[in-house]
Amino acid sequence: MQSQLLPKAVIFDMDGVIFDTEVIARCLWREVFKEYGYDFSDATYRKLIGRTMHAAFQILAEEYGPELPISEMATRQDALWQEATAKAVPIKPGVIEILDFLKGQDIPCAVGSSTYHAEAEDKLQTNGLRDYFQTVVGGDYVAHAKPAPDIFLKCAEYLGFQPADCLVIEDSNNGLRAAHVAGIPAVMIPDLIPASEIDADLSFTAYNSLLDLLDNLKQLTE
Repeated sequence: MQSQLLPKAVIFDMDGVIFDTEVIARCLWREVFKEYGYDFSDATYRKLIGRTMHAAFQILAEEYGPELPISEMATRQDALWQEATAKAVPIKPGVIEILDFLKGQDIPCAVGSSTYHAEAEDKLQTNGLRDYFQTVVGGDYVAHAKPAPDIFLKCAEYLGFQPADCLVIEDSNNGLRAAHVAGIPAVMIPDLIPASEIDADLSFTAYNSLLDLLDNLKQLTE
């Protein structure tokens, strides 16, 4: 971490940090692309992580060409996604432990996700995590989603703290870029993207898991 003091508030990305859902999304997109006769690489999916669906559409159109029936494919992928995530989804290791620690320290938390607000709220509620968070900001709450800073700045505003007093927990280049532009210190918990592939100009500390980050936070209280 870049500071030896506990943050005053913590902002969590959702998919890939709280929920182990990026693997599910990648698998479903691969399935849909195969149905329509296209290949879908891991490298392509990595470009989509942390983006809104609208931004993802633009990236895929640039990659495959304007003839790609992306709206139709997205409808199919969304139907598969809703089915796959309608009930409980896997929670990443250390999520409950770090949320309990932050609650015990009276450190408020927010979720800042490119996912639309209603879906983020529903997923947190379904998996028993909603009460840990003072606020949830989705991609439809702001004019510009990640890698723009808007989502994280809105989280800091709702939490009532200056950006520099918060901490962002992210797993993607887009999310870390958003935190950087927002002026919020950030840590990375790698999911599908290794820390070595993050833009070199971004300042962050990488931890193997939320449990490793928790160990570091606990040391700051000793």
